[in-house]
Amino acid sequence: MKTEHLPLAQNFTSRNRLAKWHAPRERFAAYELTNNNANISRMKKRIEQFEAASAAETKRQVFKGVCELLENVEENRLQFLFERKPPAAIRTALKVAGFRWAPSQGAWQRQLNNAARYSPQQVLIALDVAI
Repeated sequence: MKTEHLPLAQNFTSRNRLAKWHAPRERFAAYELTNNNANISRMKKRIEQFEAASAAETKRQVFKGVCELLENVEENRLQFLFERKPPAAIRTALKVAGFRWAPSQGAWQRQLNNAARYSPQQVLIALDVAI
């Protein structure tokens, strides 16, 4: 039987029908799947860090009535509060330690992290305050 006499629907082989009606499988490129497990574990650790940070509480320390050190968890900032404008030498020590003046907060502050928890020691030495 010749194929030219068959109706158009019967003229296709079974392979052509599958190719026509079934889209080819889209696969992920190898680079898209690389390192997935490491990324998953990294994100789990990051979630745990956020949960621990949200459970932490704000801490306040007063030093000789000279200044106040506030570990502000809600704002994620470590803040130095002074009653009045500190002298230029103290402001320079604050800037060297990574603190910046925040008019909205009325405090010298920097982002709360491990380095920020260490940096007040430098400023307190400049203030001649016992730690």
